[in-house]
Amino acid sequence: MTVGAASSLTEVMGDLGVVLAQEFPEVDVAFSFGASSALAQQVADGAPLDVIITADPSSLESLVDQSLVGTPTIVARNRMTILVPADNPGKVTTLADLARPELKIALCAVEVPCGKRATEILSGQSLSVTPVTLEQNVKGVVGKVTSGEADAGIVYVTDAAPAGDAVRSIEIPDAQNADTAYPAAVVSASAHQVAADELITFLNSRAAQRRFADRGFAP
Repeated sequence: MTVGAASSLTEVMGDLGVVLAQEFPEVDVAFSFGASSALAQQVADGAPLDVIITADPSSLESLVDQSLVGTPTIVARNRMTILVPADNPGKVTTLADLARPELKIALCAVEVPCGKRATEILSGQSLSVTPVTLEQNVKGVVGKVTSGEADAGIVYVTDAAPAGDAVRSIEIPDAQNADTAYPAAVVSASAHQVAADELITFLNSRAAQRRFADRGFAP
C-alpha cells in the first residue's frame, strides 16, 4: 500500500512504519510525502495512492464531494510555533516581531494548511507581514530558517524538534494560536480497501497515538 501523507507527518510516519511492519507483516507500506493540496490533486488525477492523510480537513472536501475518497477520520492534531535560527539574529520574542520590516520571514503558501494557519494567526492579531518566501510545504520553511535564509518562520510545533540545535522554537500563546486536524481517508480507487481501512483504524489505536504524542501531536 502507498500512503500519501502531509510533509509535517514525515518523522512520525517513520516511527509508525516500524510499528506497522510488526502489526501488519503481510502488508508492505510505502509513504509519499508532500503538501496536502498536492496530495489531494494526485488523488484527483488518479495517482496510485491507497490512503491520504492531509494536514487540514478542507484539503479533502472536494475529494469527498466527488466520492474519490471515503469518509475521513481525524488521526491527530497540531499547533503552530515561531521558528528562528539558534542564535536568533532578528531578536524575535513575540508574534508581533514578525511584522518588523527589516526581518526576513518565511511562511508556507496560503493554499497549503501551514500557510492557512499562519495567515489566520497573523490576521487575527492584525499583523501585516511580507514574507521573503512562500514555501509549498512546512519542511521548506524549516529549511529556510535552518539555513539562515530567514530570520523566522511559522511552522507546526512538531517540526521544531526534528530541526535540531540549528533552530529554537518561540511559543505562540494559546489565545493567538491556531490548531489543525489531520484527516485520513481511504482512496476509493484503491485495490486494498480492507487493508487501507485497517491502517486508518490502527492510526487511532493506543500504540499509534503514543507515537504521535512522542512527536508532539495532540490526540
